[in-house]
Amino acid sequence: MTYRGKERLHAVVEHLGGESGLLRWLDRHPGLPRLTARLVALTSTLDRYSEDADVVEALCSLRAQNPPPAELEGVLPPDTDAETLSAVSYRVEELLFERHPQDAARLALAATDWLRNIARQATSASGQVGEMGDLMAHLHRDIDEAGAET
Repeated sequence: MTYRGKERLHAVVEHLGGESGLLRWLDRHPGLPRLTARLVALTSTLDRYSEDADVVEALCSLRAQNPPPAELEGVLPPDTDAETLSAVSYRVEELLFERHPQDAARLALAATDWLRNIARQATSASGQVGEMGDLMAHLHRDIDEAGAET
């Protein structure tokens, strides 16, 4: 993208109220714009939970009992740690920005299912782990609906 193009994009984003305004605007438009907004919402959420010690602990303790789906092979690092969710977030963004939105959506749906199941199995689920499960269910529905529009 040229400098002039970046300048114009920045002006549009600022006009819409920053990144959150841009995402709200995209979400109002069916198809690829809505799917993009919802995938970006997922990646932000994954990045936030990657910093939560209770979520990372639940992932570490339950990954062996609830192995990730095949769609996450090659995406997840071999060891479960704070980088696990960031790796998923990074790959979803990479697929999206390489213009493979359907692949990004499939990966996102697999990740949300897996994390929702992890949250259900967590015996001493903290509020954050339970919240993650609920939010993953919500994001799964949103991404699935938006993906069906494209």
